[in-house]
Amino acid sequence: MNPSLPQHSHEFKRSSISMRSVLSSFVMCTLSFFAGVSWSSFSRPRGVSTGFSWTPVAVNNDKFNSVVRKEESSLDGVEGSLDHRDSDSTTDKAVVTFVDYNHDMHGSMYGVYSIRQRLRETHVLDVDQLALIPFDFPQPEAELLVAWLGDKNVRRVNTADVLPASSSNLWKGVFNKIVAFNLTEYARIIVLDNDVLIRTNIRHWFDYPTPCATQDRATIEWNSGAMCITPSTLLFDALVRVIPRSSRWADATYDTWNSGLTDQGFLSAFFTSNLTLETMYTMPFQNAILSSALRDKKNKYFVRHRPTLIETVHFTTDKPWRSKTHPQDQEVCQMLFEWKRSIHTLPYNDVLSPLPNFTSNCPRK
Repeated sequence: MNPSLPQHSHEFKRSSISMRSVLSSFVMCTLSFFAGVSWSSFSRPRGVSTGFSWTPVAVNNDKFNSVVRKEESSLDGVEGSLDHRDSDSTTDKAVVTFVDYNHDMHGSMYGVYSIRQRLRETHVLDVDQLALIPFDFPQPEAELLVAWLGDKNVRRVNTADVLPASSSNLWKGVFNKIVAFNLTEYARIIVLDNDVLIRTNIRHWFDYPTPCATQDRATIEWNSGAMCITPSTLLFDALVRVIPRSSRWADATYDTWNSGLTDQGFLSAFFTSNLTLETMYTMPFQNAILSSALRDKKNKYFVRHRPTLIETVHFTTDKPWRSKTHPQDQEVCQMLFEWKRSIHTLPYNDVLSPLPNFTSNCPRK
């Protein structure tokens, strides 16, 4: 398929995007016949509008200002610490995460703060950072996110737009990140899972052709925990129409529109189909390496002797907010210590649950 991209590729341009959108629409209507699929059979859940809805988070100003004052005090002297909280954004690029209302909610919020700090510490200062949350997200937690990111950058979204209504055997919650495809006020978006540690400046990701992600180890399937996309309402609507046909593939004889049971299996199936002209591109593996892959002998070499190659780490099996996380591998521990340092400026608050001692079994130098 498509070869991996060079690490710092700047040769790809966003030319002819509108023409690609028109051609995509034409192909969706005509080529679906050859795929044995009736495009008109794809329908949204009843009551879901074609548009994508979001609302800002209402905040208690006294509490918000108190959190901001505490953070200003704790971050005194940190370059760019509050650089875009209250300013009107003029950027056409954003880094987006989705924070779900589930058992990992507080841990994911720690992840949002880590991403926030590492973007600033690696000097990616000219982009917005957005946190998308469901309508039922608790207000105290929402206000804390607003204190970190600003009220315009925390958005309650209608997850009914994307949850697969007809497929109960999928991990439904992970599909929510697909709403990022409809944030059309931005020309390019980096979509990150909240368990991603940023280690180097990742701004050059915006120059990759889209949609783009790393591959999931030795498979064709993407790892959607770190993607770069070009938002498009036409593309978003196409994705949402196909989602209800997605189900877990278990050696079925028919196309389930999913190579696994998550959003990355669905996105990989969609972007390799003939329903869109969008091509599935892949980034170099070291752009977003899985923490589980750090245990591989060959990868250990690069962590120890070429550490700057690794741009981000995705803590798929070593989430620092889960009590069962007690790694002993030196390389995994190194990345967890880095993540821990990334949140050391977090001011005290009475909202988040304390983190477990996830480095207790790590070797000490």
